[in-house]
Amino acid sequence: MKRAKSHCLHRYPGRWISGIESHSLSNAVSIGARVDATATGSQYWDVTEHYSQPAYRLVNAGVRLAASNFELSGHISNAFNAQYNTAYISAAEVGAPSNVAGIGRPRLYTVKLTYRF
Repeated sequence: MKRAKSHCLHRYPGRWISGIESHSLSNAVSIGARVDATATGSQYWDVTEHYSQPAYRLVNAGVRLAASNFELSGHISNAFNAQYNTAYISAAEVGAPSNVAGIGRPRLYTVKLTYRF
């Protein structure tokens, strides 16, 4: 198996993506994989530090297989199904009967098949 380029950082329009590995199996077939992670420290949701959220990590991974005009790829977001809030407001602040929270996205699997004309 011939090893193709292996880079720590790739520049795509508007962003850097890290950890992409690409290997050529032949002139027409290649495979690739990537993993990325984000760590968020503990945080307080109010100035009195009464409501808080512990630290959490989000890990994502993807694989792809490209052959001639076809590409098959799979991706998993939040691989370890971390439970976290994106926002939190106490009931007293909004005059509601209970606290209000935005729930973070759970584990999500995607599979994509692409054909290029």
